[in-house]
This record gives sequence, structure tokens and C-alpha cells, in this order.
Amino acid sequence: MARPPKFDRVVMLDKAMRLFWRKGYELTSIQDLTQALTIHPGTLYDTFGDKKALFLEAFDRYVETVGFPILTVLQQPEATLTSIQLFFSEQYHLLLSNEGKWGCLITNTAIGLGPFDPLVTQKVANYQTTVETIFVQLIDKAQTVGEISPRSLESIWAMARLLNSCLQGMRVVARTNPDAKQLDDIVRGVTNLLTDLSGQDR
Repeated sequence: MARPPKFDRVVMLDKAMRLFWRKGYELTSIQDLTQALTIHPGTLYDTFGDKKALFLEAFDRYVETVGFPILTVLQQPEATLTSIQLFFSEQYHLLLSNEGKWGCLITNTAIGLGPFDPLVTQKVANYQTTVETIFVQLIDKAQTVGEISPRSLESIWAMARLLNSCLQGMRVVARTNPDAKQLDDIVRGVTNLLTDLSGQDR
């Protein structure tokens, strides 16, 4: 009979994810990982492969457990233009939390490791495309139901990319200078933009 594993792989992966999230790939050493996971280096290599392989698995875990869930408010059947405002408001509060001040592992990775690794670049691009596609679907729906005039936008995709850029900007601010006023200014800017598109009074 095979002996049961002495550790929970998912628990260890979550610990590695949080460490990479907080310190980044380059500053996270094998010693950091073995201490955080309370395992020997040999066990780490036997279980996950090398540091890069562990990072890629931790990155996918982050996308699954953090990256996609935060988009839920935008994917409800009843989601409307105000759902985008609510989403940015939620991001404001999230990014001012203890974990939020680490920024976003996806955004951090795009800046730090993405330019030097094609596989990482593709993983980041896939997530960004998902976010932009969700924004496109919501904006298209807003036009269909009359929340936004079709004439108010030259390109739905351009607006979706602008919104995603604002989101990424908030995450960079949270990582480098977690200032509530700066984050609030971005949220207010998005709210004013959406209000202008809908033609409503502020």
C-alpha cells in the first residue's frame, strides 16, 4: 500500500503563491520557499520541479482563486453599467487591505517577469484579454438596453482597454504607493467617465 503524502500539495501551493505575490519572483529565494512551505529543498524539487515551475503553478493558482473570482460582479446576468462602478469600488477597498497592498500577482508579474519570459507573457495576456472581453460584453449590453448611446463610443474595445488600464494602474499604485487618495481619484475618474457615457447627472 502506498504511503499517504506527508503534506497537502494545495496548502503548500497557496503558501508559495502568497510568497511570490508579496515578494515577487526574483526576490523569492529557494530558502524563502522551503521556509514558508516547511519542507526540505529536495522535497520542493521532487514535488514541484524547480523554482520557475513552482512559480508558474502558483501563478495559475492565483488566477483561479483570486484573479477570476474578483470578476464575478461583472459576470452576473443582471450586471449593468453600474456593475463596473461597483467593481472599481470593490477594488479600491480590496487594494487598501493588507494583502491588497501587495498589488496583484498578475500585474506584478507582467512588470517584473513578463518582458523576459514568453510563457509568462502569454499567461498574463490571456488574463488581460479575459478582463477586456468582460468589459466589452458589459458595454455592448449597456448599448443594447439603452444605457449608453451607440454614438457615444467609437470603439467598445478601446473603452474596455481603457478600463483595464485604469484597473492595472490602481494595482500598481497599491503596490508602490498605497495611497487612498490616489486610488480614489482613479475610481472617481472611471465613475465620471461612465456617467458621461450614460448621459446621467453626477
